[in-house]
Amino acid sequence: MRAPDRKLTIAVFGNGGREDALAEAWARSPHVGRVVVSPGNMLIALKCAYGKVAVDPYCNLKSANSIVNAAVRNRADWADVAQDDALASGAVDWLQSRGIPAFGPGKWPARIEWDKFWQRRFADRHCISVPEWVPFESRDLVPAREYLAAIYETDPTHVVWVKAAGLCAGKGARKAASLAQALQRIEEMGMLGEAGATFLIEDGVDGVESSHFAVTDGTTFAHHFKTARDHKAAYDGEEGEMTGGMGAVAPAAPIGLSSWEGARFHLIDKVLVWLYLGGWPYVGILYAGAIADRWRRISIGIAPICLEHNARWGDPEAQVVVPGIETDYAEMVDAAMSGTLREVTITEDALYRVSVAVVARGYPGNTDAVRRKRIFGIEKVLKMPDIRVYGAGVIVEDNRFYVGGGRLFHIVGEGATLAQARDRVYAALDEIRDEDNSIYYRRDIGLLDLQTRGNYC
Repeated sequence: MRAPDRKLTIAVFGNGGREDALAEAWARSPHVGRVVVSPGNMLIALKCAYGKVAVDPYCNLKSANSIVNAAVRNRADWADVAQDDALASGAVDWLQSRGIPAFGPGKWPARIEWDKFWQRRFADRHCISVPEWVPFESRDLVPAREYLAAIYETDPTHVVWVKAAGLCAGKGARKAASLAQALQRIEEMGMLGEAGATFLIEDGVDGVESSHFAVTDGTTFAHHFKTARDHKAAYDGEEGEMTGGMGAVAPAAPIGLSSWEGARFHLIDKVLVWLYLGGWPYVGILYAGAIADRWRRISIGIAPICLEHNARWGDPEAQVVVPGIETDYAEMVDAAMSGTLREVTITEDALYRVSVAVVARGYPGNTDAVRRKRIFGIEKVLKMPDIRVYGAGVIVEDNRFYVGGGRLFHIVGEGATLAQARDRVYAALDEIRDEDNSIYYRRDIGLLDLQTRGNYC
């Protein structure tokens, strides 16, 4: 690492559990003296990991100018732009123009996340497998209605996904299994504002999803981390609306051939090469969401289907992957920003992690009815061994905890086996109590991997 003449101040931009986990990773580095998360959340401030982490709440993640001002105000040496709206605003470009090294892709390489229409066209051009898709516009729904009518006339039980092309905090994908439901879904796109002005109708793929992450330095080189599995549906058994994520597992059990090399090559390495050749070198974390349908195996010879790309760590996947990175996080990021990632050996621990999101009743919809309801037991869970707690929308006042938003906090269990990690996280969740049935969480996170791991590893 280029030796700084003093300990670094790092500005991490975002406000959820992902940023809490990243702040913790940065704070572990002996090169870092201070970490400021902006706008952050109240639990991050309460925990103050390693005595180094603070919160600056005065930041608008959709405004690159606001992000730059926060970095300057906190005298940041480096910035970690970790959140999708911030990346889409072009914050990395703005920060670098002010002389602040920033970790993350610029606005145009990050388009692979913030414009799903563009991502689908990119995938088709470069032979990256994606579901069958057709674009439409909310201002004129007649073509979309006619398209759906033709589909359901042939197969009344066909499954489609209606997806907003823009950013929707992980809630822009809507599933439909009938014509009536599909017609309702396309109407909902108009309620999403600019994000839903263009939307896609895609064929549903029946299979098992996995989340793949890599760090890259813009030279087409990437280091791949543990594969994770996110659970986005609101309720057990993958029922209910799509959310920002209800829990995650890492390392995930391979489904099909016991190798992830096919997904990594087709959905990450190939993407980085084509972005580089197109004049958009990609620096930062690249995520690929893959799905293995029942007829294809994930192998080097058979390409998995790509559901989406993100231009940063996932949330809640970061909470189960980032804590396992043994390499000094500051040294890794420095190598990525300086184009020397090949020279760094990145290692991860052998632990399993299971994360469960505790959310407000009504999430992912309106949660106003339970706002300010009391939550008990967090203070006890924070002291439990082999447990990590990452904050999101929970309110902390006078060391008391209250419902604030949708996702409130994430509890992560660690263990030498998946079963051990899962047992620990649910034992910790048993300590959580609420007022007036104001919170809930899924009770099946990790079950799929637990059931399949013995067959495929």
